[in-house]
Amino acid sequence: MSKNNKIIVTTLPIKPQEQISIGMCIAPFLMDVISKNLNCMSIFSVNLLHSYDFKDLVLKNYIDELKEMNINYDSIFIDKKNVEKLLEIIQSMITLGKIEERNETVLRCSCGKVDIIKNGIRNFDSQGDVYYKQNNKIICKHCNTECREYQEDGLYLKLEENIDDKLKIYPSFLFNATNHFSKQYKGKYYLISKRRNTGYYVIYGDKKYNIDIDFLWMNYINLFNFDKQIIIASTHQLFEMYLINYINQMWHKKDLYFVATPYIRNNSKLDLDNIFSQEDIIFKKLCILYTLKWKSNEVNWENSILKGIRRLNDNQRKMLYDYIITTCQKTSNIELLNYLNNLFNDHINYQRNLKLVKEKKNV
Repeated sequence: MSKNNKIIVTTLPIKPQEQISIGMCIAPFLMDVISKNLNCMSIFSVNLLHSYDFKDLVLKNYIDELKEMNINYDSIFIDKKNVEKLLEIIQSMITLGKIEERNETVLRCSCGKVDIIKNGIRNFDSQGDVYYKQNNKIICKHCNTECREYQEDGLYLKLEENIDDKLKIYPSFLFNATNHFSKQYKGKYYLISKRRNTGYYVIYGDKKYNIDIDFLWMNYINLFNFDKQIIIASTHQLFEMYLINYINQMWHKKDLYFVATPYIRNNSKLDLDNIFSQEDIIFKKLCILYTLKWKSNEVNWENSILKGIRRLNDNQRKMLYDYIITTCQKTSNIELLNYLNNLFNDHINYQRNLKLVKEKKNV
């Protein structure tokens, strides 16, 4: 059966790490699950554009780990290999007047990782930020220095007032969280250039401006020619999702859907390395699927779930997994966000699925 060519599932570009935890497999795995159920293309997206680390060699270990987990995708997108196209998009935004040169007050730390417009400081906590507030001062998380004020020229994305910046996001309770960004940023300007040398630049008039790495890769959605795109990321990346959606609405206006996975903590101090190293691939995948709860930003590995899945024999585990992968097809009349809710909240239900297996029904 040919694949649906109107929709793709991608991860938000993931930066490889030297230590590959089970958590780094979650977004690619969910991409695989969704694409199999929707019978559509999946694109594993990778962020190698970081100006501080060279991750090409680390990427191979990451890919090998996904292969070992039997996590599949149709193609891989590496932002570093598409940098010229990404810079062309930004240059086009300048030509169209969507990016402007402005003289504003910016805050910058000693190492340069914090380099933001003063009135763009978040007025609520965000774990994805590289700074924190202390005694009414902005402190860099990396160099621990106070950010100082500078009055200077920079390039700014003009967040147009008439843009519909509402996110189509699952789980739905996160809609209110993303609305905070709308209140703070809609109709304003967002700094996209950096004083430090990021390695990538565009030309504005007779000036050369270094481009923020994160803003550069956020334009990756403009390189995919599909009507609908599901993007999988973490609840720690809500601002990136908001800005990507805004850029899309200003540019191609594709139909974007975001899946924000809860962050899994190990508050029970389980020996996860030992647990997962001794079990088969399907055990690991079932543990991920049944640990993810979609009603909060963070969840905890539950020993009871791990023990319950471990007690199942190989055939029962395979039946559980095959049921999840193959039986939640999307009907034409169901809206995509409702489908995602059916898949993750109703279809992937441990107690109900386990009952079906134990009754030896045809699942």
